[in-house]
Amino acid sequence: MTSSAAGYALVVPINLLWIQSAPVVTFGRIDARALKSRPFLHEALREAVPVGLAPLDELPEQAPSVSIAGAIFHMSRCGSTLLCRQFAALKRVAVLSEPFSFQQLLEGPSGPDALLARRLRKLAAAWAGSVSPIADHLVIKWPLCLSHRASEVAEALSTSPMIFLHRDPVEVMASIERESLGRLRNVRDDYLLDEDVRARPSDSVRLCASMIGKACRRVSEASTLRTLNYNLLPGAAWESLAPHFGFRLTPPDRAAMMEAARAPSKTSRLNTVFQSDGQTKRGEISDAGRDYAERLIRPELDHALGRLRKLA
Repeated sequence: MTSSAAGYALVVPINLLWIQSAPVVTFGRIDARALKSRPFLHEALREAVPVGLAPLDELPEQAPSVSIAGAIFHMSRCGSTLLCRQFAALKRVAVLSEPFSFQQLLEGPSGPDALLARRLRKLAAAWAGSVSPIADHLVIKWPLCLSHRASEVAEALSTSPMIFLHRDPVEVMASIERESLGRLRNVRDDYLLDEDVRARPSDSVRLCASMIGKACRRVSEASTLRTLNYNLLPGAAWESLAPHFGFRLTPPDRAAMMEAARAPSKTSRLNTVFQSDGQTKRGEISDAGRDYAERLIRPELDHALGRLRKLA
């Protein structure tokens, strides 16, 4: 998305609620600049002005002018926000970083698989259509909890290639010890490994590890996903992922993605080239955090990486 979007008002899905067994989408007006300037979508949507409601089942399944170029599943603290910055640097590309309306849809009343697939396509089309004034392509970074339904999401949106971005579990857990994941009060039992469902952890770090381990287990069921290692960033964004998502990059496009990697992914401080801090994180993790990483996450991640193909 480029600066030409400055000041442009977009009407986007800001929330999804359930009225009995029917999903209803709340639409709101936001400044297009917010999609680019905020690391996470929910931060931009806090400023939205509600303008109306629409039953999801009455919306169209396709947005005629905007393609969903690709989507990213991840295990948290593994470079997904950096990828969002890099794709947002491309002209006429909009990026959704963790659209929770999809999670709200999946957490609603269960129904036939075909109905869920249609609803996922309708919600995706609503988002794609909402950014059509400023974009021709849409890239989505799913919330962590959508990994628990990865196979259903990937099958419903089968024309859009998707990846699973991963990182060494010890480094992930060291980051979480430094700053915990948010929204933990909303974590459902089915997002946790079996042993933690039986005795829900009071330790927030273990809770995060259990959720990530379960996410890796469920991601392994989505056979069409390709895997991408954090250690290959930032270059993999323009070398392999952009082509996988169907982008034919020009030299200026590559330069824009390279420049986007010069700023820390969750701040606006510039002129800092992205570098992995894995060695630092492996040295600062606690014994408990390391135990959670090795016992709750690594076996599930290894299983997923054994089943899924690497991104070429």
